[in-house]
Amino acid sequence: MWASFHLLQQSNSILKISKVLFFLIFPLILFSCDQKKGPSVITPAFYYWKTTAYNWQNPPESRKENYGKTMDSLQVKKTYLRLFDIDWDEFYKEPVPIAPIDLDWGSYYSEYELPTDHEYVFVVFLTSRIFEKSGMGDIIRLASNISTKVLIYQSNLLKKKARVTARKLGEDEWGARGSFIIDSLSEILRKQKMEIQFDCDWTNSTKDKYFAFLKSFKSFDKKDDISATIRLDQYKNFKERGVPPVDRGMLMCYNVGNFRNPTEKNSIFNVKEIKKYLNGDKYPLELDIALPVFHWMLWYRDNQFKSIVNGFNLDELSKDGVFTNEDGMRACLKDTVISNYYFRRGDRIRIEQPEITDVLEVVELLKTKIDIKGKTVAIFDYDKVNLEKYGLDKVASVFRAFN
Repeated sequence: MWASFHLLQQSNSILKISKVLFFLIFPLILFSCDQKKGPSVITPAFYYWKTTAYNWQNPPESRKENYGKTMDSLQVKKTYLRLFDIDWDEFYKEPVPIAPIDLDWGSYYSEYELPTDHEYVFVVFLTSRIFEKSGMGDIIRLASNISTKVLIYQSNLLKKKARVTARKLGEDEWGARGSFIIDSLSEILRKQKMEIQFDCDWTNSTKDKYFAFLKSFKSFDKKDDISATIRLDQYKNFKERGVPPVDRGMLMCYNVGNFRNPTEKNSIFNVKEIKKYLNGDKYPLELDIALPVFHWMLWYRDNQFKSIVNGFNLDELSKDGVFTNEDGMRACLKDTVISNYYFRRGDRIRIEQPEITDVLEVVELLKTKIDIKGKTVAIFDYDKVNLEKYGLDKVASVFRAFN
């Protein structure tokens, strides 16, 4: 009798939870359908290329102002999130992960920086020398190790999404019902397909091993779509450079010059050079597009490249008499230490960034070369200070130009 009563109570409880899950999941399905039916020709996105998702120097309230708020202003709901780099370690004689992003999706405050309502594409950067040094056995192990690591990031992200959803429903995530909802929704989300992207500037000598890595990774992760970044020279010369065995590519429309050359005007973006690469046969992969809205400072000594530098305002230092303008570059007037960089008198710094008008000119050319309907256009990369320097409306104009 009591057993029957408890069984009836349990059945009623499960029925209630099932109803909650139905009303929880149904809007998600409608949302995904609305995304496809919307008037926008392309899906706007951003690359998030940082090693941390936090700004612990500020109180929690101010963190809300960061990535999520900026993306809402730009109507962006898709993020390409760099997880970690992989490079060859000479000591261990094997590929190792470098600079993994500090996410901790279990933290309450992480949602302030990276919103849970975004579609995330996980990105792993691979140096080409991995494939110069590795044997085929190393490549298979690398694919297996990365697959395991990516799966952990996926599980943590989906768990976080489920927790946030449970909170919005007023459920106690530590209670029995809340835990059941979180576990059930996590399991449902886990079955959905994600995209994993690999970023590697492969060469003719490393393409066979890199392509073998991509095939091996796909054998470990059969559920998700796999994409690869395509440089402009790889795009134009694909018959020689090869086409990666992936589901789709991301055409990187920038970095066309040699940043090590002190006489280069702008190695990030040069419309004339980009146009040369966009003339050719149709690329045999579905392509999304990445465009630059970033800047960097390149440091030279005795006409030799030393480093990319950051962490200080060069304009302010010019006002203070530390640097002066000289032939389109900033010349150091005296020995000085800035942000742990030791500059000598005569050192020069070149500031590079694309002009939005130039980016828009390339957009018009891309529209004639690539079928962009239904594709993603991603901007590289998110930097709050840099976006404010451009102005959000100018950045948004890049997305609008495709519609």
